[in-house]
Amino acid sequence: MEKDLGQVFNALKEDISTYVEIRFKFYKLSFYEKAGKLVSSLSYILALVVLIFMATFFLFLALGFLLGEWLDSTGAGIAIVAGIYLILIGILIMNKKGFSDKIMNNVIAALDDDDDDDDEDPNQNETKI
Repeated sequence: MEKDLGQVFNALKEDISTYVEIRFKFYKLSFYEKAGKLVSSLSYILALVVLIFMATFFLFLALGFLLGEWLDSTGAGIAIVAGIYLILIGILIMNKKGFSDKIMNNVIAALDDDDDDDDEDPNQNETKI
């Protein structure tokens, strides 16, 4: 009886250590998946921001030359566009909290996207015999 009890506890110990190892691997893979999604999202956003910045820069540059042509002074046209940029920077600085909160919420949402799936048992799809 005592030998059987020892074998049961050894088998239980093995099962628990195996379960902990599998659970650890599951959480590690889940982290890698979320990190990959976050990096891909941030890369996409960075590429989009760079392209938007370049398009905006050249549009404002063209606007500066157009205004300069209308005012017969290229410097005045560029100065007006620089003033528009300064106004936009002021608006951005005044709304810093809103922008940073929005970015933080998007990052948290990207990380927390699949947390509902993580709470489920990884063995849930196995059929019971």
